[in-house]
Amino acid sequence: MLRTAMLLCLPLFLLVILAGCERDNDDADADGAPAAAAAKPNDIEYAEPGADLQKRINLLEPGDTLVLRAGTYRTPALRVRIQGRADAWITIRAEKPGAVKLASYKGDLFTLKGAKFLRFSGLEILGEKGARTKNAFKFYGVNTDIAVEDCETHHLGGSCINASGIQRIERLAVRGCHIHHTGGNGEGMYLGHQGGNGVVVDSLFERNWIHDTGGDQGDGIEINEGGVGNVVRENVIYNCNYPCIYVENVGPGKPNIVEGNVCWGSNDNVIQVNGNAVVRNNIAFRGKRGALRLGPEPEGRPLPTGDVVIKCFNNTLSNEGAPAVVFDGRAKVLFANNLVDGSADGAPPGSVTHNYFRVGGLGEAQVRGALELKPQDLKFFPRDGAFADAGFAADPDVPAIDFDGRPRAGAPDLGAYEWHAKGKPAWRIKEAFKPSPDRETASR
Repeated sequence: MLRTAMLLCLPLFLLVILAGCERDNDDADADGAPAAAAAKPNDIEYAEPGADLQKRINLLEPGDTLVLRAGTYRTPALRVRIQGRADAWITIRAEKPGAVKLASYKGDLFTLKGAKFLRFSGLEILGEKGARTKNAFKFYGVNTDIAVEDCETHHLGGSCINASGIQRIERLAVRGCHIHHTGGNGEGMYLGHQGGNGVVVDSLFERNWIHDTGGDQGDGIEINEGGVGNVVRENVIYNCNYPCIYVENVGPGKPNIVEGNVCWGSNDNVIQVNGNAVVRNNIAFRGKRGALRLGPEPEGRPLPTGDVVIKCFNNTLSNEGAPAVVFDGRAKVLFANNLVDGSADGAPPGSVTHNYFRVGGLGEAQVRGALELKPQDLKFFPRDGAFADAGFAADPDVPAIDFDGRPRAGAPDLGAYEWHAKGKPAWRIKEAFKPSPDRETASR
């Protein structure tokens, strides 16, 4: 009996010894020092239509990717509170761009609060009967390092990006998105909120195609008071109820940059910039109140005095029935190298020099020539070489490239294009994405 009991206990005894050895090997290396924890491999998870997307999102960790397979997903609002790292972004993407449709039957689709290092890619977000999505991406609180890329949002009850509920967003990037047929207030992107209590800073809005923004207001891209260091570039925006691009900030900090955009068809000003901005290489036309307004509305908050608050270089502005450029007399500007196919309203403090005005004239060193633009055909390349090398160069923010990304050689030309004898742009303006020249546009 005793011998039998010992034999039965032996395997258990050996198991304990072996387990102890295995634990020692896990906790120490050959020198007896603690071993580093094994790095978690980046996981790729897949979801099918009908899956519990909220549960899948909650489980995502730094470096993970959630891939949505083709189909239509109808879901309540999805709370996004996850955080990646600078070296391990979290990604939510379509397996095949354009093949994934998302609709919310309870208001907003993605609601983000406290999110970091998170990327959305290739998703189509829409409103439909019985599942009326409001905002595609609604932001609350503080969020940093968010990218929305190559998505399409349309027929919503609100906006693609609505950041009216934030305290702060840093390094938001929205690029390559097709945004159209908005509702509610109607902005394609509403960035921050009025009064400056919630701000969007150091963010990038690039190469988007935005059109038919409706609702009560319907701006294309609106950056509210307090937003600084933002870049709005190379977007195609048209058929907006309010301005296609509206930049409100008039306070201190890094200027906002508005460059390389083509915008038309607004029931307001096509582009409006209130202050603390550099506006260059844009083409704007067909606005009921103006093609470009520099400075706030008369009822807007007072502007800082003394320093130049808006620099405006090398834009092509065209309008009939309303001014091509409207100056608010309180906004000090440096306005140079612009082709103004129309008239100017107002006379700003600051400097207006080396421009062409088809109707009347304003400022110093005016340039004369035969402009011959064809806005009805979306053709804005000047025919007359008189505008070549006729510009003002004495400011570091005068652009080194033109609307097409071509280098500007020699003295600045007037307008958005660098003039050449062939008279053809690299890209013909149309209702589509604008091709982007090579830039350093790594995800933020």
